[in-house]
Amino acid sequence: MTTFGMRIGRERRSRASKYWKYHHDISGIVRVNLELGGTTATTTKAAASSGACGGSNVDGDFKCMIEVANDIRLRWTPPSAAWTTIRLKVETSGSKYVSFGLGSQMKGSDVVVAYPDYATLGTLMTSSYHLDSYRSPSDGSCGKDGSTCPFSEMEAVQTRSGVSVVATVTRSAVTKSIIGSDETISMIFARGDMWKGKHSVRSSSIVNVASGTATKVKGPKYDMHLLHGALMIVAWLVLAPTASLVARALRFGLLAAPNWFNTHWVLHTIASLLFLWAVIMAITRFDSQNIPNGHKEIGLAMIALWAAQVMLGLLRPDKHGEVRFGFVQPSWRPQFQIAHRVLAAVCLACAMSNCVTGATRFKELYDEQELLVASYALVAAYVVAWLVCEAAGLPSKGRDDDKEANASAGTTELSSSKTAEKDRFPEGHIKV
Repeated sequence: MTTFGMRIGRERRSRASKYWKYHHDISGIVRVNLELGGTTATTTKAAASSGACGGSNVDGDFKCMIEVANDIRLRWTPPSAAWTTIRLKVETSGSKYVSFGLGSQMKGSDVVVAYPDYATLGTLMTSSYHLDSYRSPSDGSCGKDGSTCPFSEMEAVQTRSGVSVVATVTRSAVTKSIIGSDETISMIFARGDMWKGKHSVRSSSIVNVASGTATKVKGPKYDMHLLHGALMIVAWLVLAPTASLVARALRFGLLAAPNWFNTHWVLHTIASLLFLWAVIMAITRFDSQNIPNGHKEIGLAMIALWAAQVMLGLLRPDKHGEVRFGFVQPSWRPQFQIAHRVLAAVCLACAMSNCVTGATRFKELYDEQELLVASYALVAAYVVAWLVCEAAGLPSKGRDDDKEANASAGTTELSSSKTAEKDRFPEGHIKV
């Protein structure tokens, strides 16, 4: 059975705007059973949300509605078992453009988007694309290379509450693996305001329209993103700050010299290994472009700062008056200490801010805030611990104990020297 109806909206155009780029604020993935009004799960990482056919979810010709991502809603009417085309509508309330695509991820999917064309004073338009990479797609790429673009009758609808994109999908033009034998369809969704490389949420939704529930499933890079964030948090919000506090304010008791120094460099060595692991993962496994909040740029600066600090530590001037590596003079030690402390403070500040921006991005991508809460809590704990140590005068205590230990060591050394000299020249002998 085929349903006909009227659609009212702005003029449809097929050309693409040169200003539109397929980057988005929020995206999602969903496998929707269009015939039975249900879905099947593909992963155990899930969280439920509601949706249903009929009632308040009816919108003109569209009888069903589910929320597939934050402020992205999919509408359709379940077709017959032998359907050849289906009309889909995706809408958002708070963004300037919205899109949906056929596939389980951006790369390899065909997408249709409704967006404001600023070349024509913001006229709302529609275009379709084929995403052959994670970069901005080429205009008119959907249906190239001998394939058939699955979208037709595309419309962009502007309302007071937001924007919608409507399109008819032709089943025969869709890759067979995208439509399951149970009539499920793999789909991606996106919305955004700025034409930059930002997509705040990547999610997959398993929708059961009959029961009015939808299960959001994590994207394919969830585990890698989680591990990357966890490694950075442990390295820069746990180990490195602890090493800093040990060197600054805990040079007494069990950590009296040389224990504080050994603890300091061991903690930093472990932190460096975790940091390098996370960096290598980001370089080799992630391919996002134009990451928001300066996360990528600060990360690159962090690599340079970390490398400089490591070199500075390896080439530190000797405090006992020895020339190291044949050229590092002991007289450079005061300057080294200033540079080492300043660079450490800058390094920690950048690392902490990047952990927070990275955790914020993770929350936007996957709607999970544990990493962000942990980041804020650890930063706050470090700041409080630092202030308590300063207020208690612990930095001075540690250094005073160091001085006493050095003075004692110097006295012992002098006494030993005199004893040895006395043994060499017993009483009654004349030293020449």
